[in-house]
Amino acid sequence: MPNLNPPITNVQQCLDYQNRLQAMEPNVRFLMSLYLNSTITPATIYEAKRAGIVGVKMYPANVTTGSSQGVTDYAAFYPVLAEMERQDMILNLHGECPSVGDVTVMSAESAFLPILSDYHTRFPRLRIVLEHLSTAAAVSAVAACGKTVAASITSHHLSLIVDDWQNDVHCNCKPVAKLPSDRAALLRAAISGNPKFFFGSDSAPHPIAAKKGGDKIAAGVFTQPYTTQSVVDALEKGVEWGVLKDEDVTVERLKGFMGDFGRRFYKVESEPRGEIELRRGEDRIMDVLQNDDQSVQVVPFRRGEKTWGQGALTRLVQTISADFAASAPREWIRDPEATKELADLWLQYENNPILEPSLFPAAYHESTMAPSWQEATLKRCLSCMRSAPPFVVWCKIVSSFITNFGRVGLLPAVAQPGGCIVSLAGTGVLFVIRQTGWLWPGRQTWYIIGDCCLNGVMCGGMFGAGDADPYETLWRYMFIV
Repeated sequence: MPNLNPPITNVQQCLDYQNRLQAMEPNVRFLMSLYLNSTITPATIYEAKRAGIVGVKMYPANVTTGSSQGVTDYAAFYPVLAEMERQDMILNLHGECPSVGDVTVMSAESAFLPILSDYHTRFPRLRIVLEHLSTAAAVSAVAACGKTVAASITSHHLSLIVDDWQNDVHCNCKPVAKLPSDRAALLRAAISGNPKFFFGSDSAPHPIAAKKGGDKIAAGVFTQPYTTQSVVDALEKGVEWGVLKDEDVTVERLKGFMGDFGRRFYKVESEPRGEIELRRGEDRIMDVLQNDDQSVQVVPFRRGEKTWGQGALTRLVQTISADFAASAPREWIRDPEATKELADLWLQYENNPILEPSLFPAAYHESTMAPSWQEATLKRCLSCMRSAPPFVVWCKIVSSFITNFGRVGLLPAVAQPGGCIVSLAGTGVLFVIRQTGWLWPGRQTWYIIGDCCLNGVMCGGMFGAGDADPYETLWRYMFIV
C-alpha cells in the first residue's frame, strides 16, 4: 500500500520502496502502486507503466490511515483514469466517503458506490478493485458491474460485526465492520465461486500504543500469520449460523477465493505458487507479537483463540530457524547440465511413468555416457524415492545435477537459484524449498517446490549415528540449489 509517510506519489519513490521490500524478501514479487493525489498526471501513469508499476490506489481524503493527502474531487482525475485504462493499469479504491453531513462510518461505503459506478461507466476497460468490502450493498454493486470490476474481502470482515469493534480497539478498522446481514453477504460472496471476489488481507500491524493511545485510534486489524486459518474459521462459523451450506464450502472454491481469482485479475497466473495443509484445531493464536527488545508489540486478530493448525509437513518447513540457515554447511550445484545425458538414458531405461521420460530427448550417444558409478547412484536415488512415505509430492519433470562435493542427484526442473534442499527427520527423501517471507524476526516461512534425491544424504543419511533420536531434530542439512 502506498499510504506511507510521506505517501508514494512518484515513480522513483515507488521503485525505491520496491527495492527496500525486495531486499527484505527477495523471493516475493511485490506489485507496486502509486498514491493518487494532485501530483499524479497522465504522464506519470505512462512513466509508471514503463517502470513496471501495476496500479494506483485512491484514498478519499481523511477516511483512513495516511489519507490526509487523498482525493477530494473525484472528477478531477478523469484524464488520469483514461490514461490508466489505455495502459491497462489497475485502480485500487478505498471505497468510503468522509463523514460529512449524514454520512457516518456505518454509511461511508454505501455513499461511495455511485463513484464506483461513475468510474466504471466512463472507463469500462479500466480494471478496478474495490478493496476490503464491508457491506451487502457493495457486494451487489460489484456483482452488477462488468468483468473489469472486482473486489477484495478480508478475513476479519468475514468475522466481525459492529459490536466487536465497539468493544475492542484491536478489531477497529476502516471500513468498520457493519451488521450481521452485511457479514452474511460477504461470506456468501467469498465462497460463491464468482471470480469477481477474492481475498485481500489488509493486515495492519499497528503497535499497541497506536491502537490505545494518542488523539486517534489507528484503524487496522493485524491478521498475520493466521489469516488463512481465520478465513476457514469464518466459513465454518457461517455454516453454524445457517448463512452458508456445508456443501458450498469446497476446496476448489476456497482455492479460487484465496489465490486463483486474484492472480487472474492481476494477470500474474504464471508467478510461483505454493500450497499449505491445515489441520483442525491444532494451533492457538498468540496473544502478542513483539520484536527482540519488546519495543514494538502488536496484538493479532482473535488473540488467544484456538484455530486451524498447519499440517505436519508444512509446519516443519515453515518453522526453520534463521540462525541455523545462516550457519548451515554450504554445498551448491556445480554444473546442472553435467549429467543431463545420463539422465536422458536413465529415464528412458527405467521407463518410469511418474517422471515422464518422453519429456527428455530420445537421442543418446555412447560417447557422452557418464561413468557407471553415476548411473548406479541415480538408480539408487530413484529406488529411494519410490520407497518414500505417501505424502511425498512427486515432480513430473526433473533435472539432474552435480554438486561442488561431487554428489549426483535429481531435482524438480522448476527449482530455481535461491532455493534450498533440506532433509527432514522421519522422511526418506529430500525436499526443495523456497523462502516466502517472515512470520516474525528470526522465523522464516517456506513452501515446498517438490521432492528430490542426492546420493549420500537420502533416507536420513545426514542424521549421523550420534543422533540418539533424530526425530527430536526437525531438519539437519541444507544447501543452496
